[in-house]
Amino acid sequence: MGMSVIVLPMSNSELLLATLIDVLTSLALHVYDENSRISVSTNLNIEFIAGTYNASQHILTTIQAAPAGTELIADVKVLKTGKTLSFTEMEIRDKNKQDVIFARGAHTKFMLNHLSTKSVVDAKL
Repeated sequence: MGMSVIVLPMSNSELLLATLIDVLTSLALHVYDENSRISVSTNLNIEFIAGTYNASQHILTTIQAAPAGTELIADVKVLKTGKTLSFTEMEIRDKNKQDVIFARGAHTKFMLNHLSTKSVVDAKL
């Protein structure tokens, strides 16, 4: 879907990273879905990695926390949008050292086919 740059306001906080994954994957899905359907989470799986990924050996090496002021990249992907379920994933990386991954998440959402943000707004007018 796309990437965003985020400046971390505090040192590595699992709650902050989890909130970012929840909100940004939901937003990406809402923008990507052609009907802008309202959705609810059915599963949110988050791995707090905070380490350097060695792609050639497929292992995590140095474990570290992100200091305050670290610029992060949020890479969000909408994997599939179906009639009832949609799937997204996201990685949060260090902007300056892209091999440093702080968190990875997968988000499954149930799509409410009869409700869209457009229908809710129209009903209030």
